[in-house]
Amino acid sequence: SQRVHDLLAKGLAEIGFVSPPFDSETYNTLALPAEKLCIIYNKKNFDFQNQTSISLLAISQLPLLIHHKYLPLIEKVCTPALIAPNIFCQSDDILPLIAWAKNGLGLAIVTSTAYNIFTHPDLATLPFTEELLSTGRGVIWSKKRRLSPAALKFIDVISNYIQTHTN
Repeated sequence: SQRVHDLLAKGLAEIGFVSPPFDSETYNTLALPAEKLCIIYNKKNFDFQNQTSISLLAISQLPLLIHHKYLPLIEKVCTPALIAPNIFCQSDDILPLIAWAKNGLGLAIVTSTAYNIFTHPDLATLPFTEELLSTGRGVIWSKKRRLSPAALKFIDVISNYIQTHTN
C-alpha cells in the first residue's frame, strides 16, 4: 500500500487499490466489499476429506504461508484459544505463497479471489469458518488532482460494482 501511496503522491498513478485504513483527508475512497480469507493448498499433500470450509484452529499446527498483513487477524483467532499458529513463512507478496503451496510446502492463507490468480490442477481452496478472517480493500485517488475521463469512468464502474454487490 505504501508504494501505491507514493505513486499517487508523485502523480505517477491516478487510482490505487489499498488496504485500510484509508486516509480520508488526502484521498477520495471507495471501500470494496469485505473479502473472506481462505487456504490454498496442494491436494496431493493435504487431504481435507471433501470439506466445504475449514477452521483456522483446526489447521493452526500445519505449516502456514501467510501475507504479513494477515498476521493480526490470525492472532485474533488463535490467541484466545491459547494456540500459537505454525507460521512457516511470511511474505509481502501472495504469488510466492501460492507457488509454495502448489509445491506442497504448506497452506497459503490469502483472499478468496487470489485463487483465480494462480490456478493449477493440483491446487484447491477452502474458505475459513471464522467470520473474523476477512479483509477489505479500497480504491483511492487524490483529492488534489483532476482525474482523466478514463479514470472517472473506472471509478464509476467500481462504484456500480459496489452498489450491486453490497445490497
